[in-house]
Amino acid sequence: MKTEKIYDSKTRLYNIYNKMKGRCNLSRDTNYKNYGGRGIKIDSVWNNFKAFKLWSLSNGYTDDLQIDRIENDGNYTPQNCRWVPQIINIRNRNKIKGKNKYTGVYKRKYAKVFSVRITVNYKPKNLGTFKTEKEAVYVRNKFISNNPLLGFNTQPYEK
Repeated sequence: MKTEKIYDSKTRLYNIYNKMKGRCNLSRDTNYKNYGGRGIKIDSVWNNFKAFKLWSLSNGYTDDLQIDRIENDGNYTPQNCRWVPQIINIRNRNKIKGKNKYTGVYKRKYAKVFSVRITVNYKPKNLGTFKTEKEAVYVRNKFISNNPLLGFNTQPYEK
């Protein structure tokens, strides 16, 4: 049993598990403010690596995927997590940092306008610049509706 534990601790999956625990539980972790500091917790079902590993392997884990929380403000739970390619996970990062309310909509720092940029097949596609956030969100949503993209969903505008 000890050799299995030593072997597991050297795997990519164990590293993901360990980092997930750190950013949720350790206030000294550099990412704590975006996870544990926001109240993000890990489900008690995953208190040990063996349970997390079993869930991961039965839910599509491969070494080229990353763990992703479906509901960005939700906890790390078997119901709220999935394994996704990096391009999908990257789209959530802006929301985590709190800079952008809508994925792909960016407020220009000095120009007081909103730009819409969406990454399609690893290439940024600029959809334009708009005077209001509402206009930018409308164009973003229209583009997504007309071009279904993996990992993108339309988001209703909320003032």
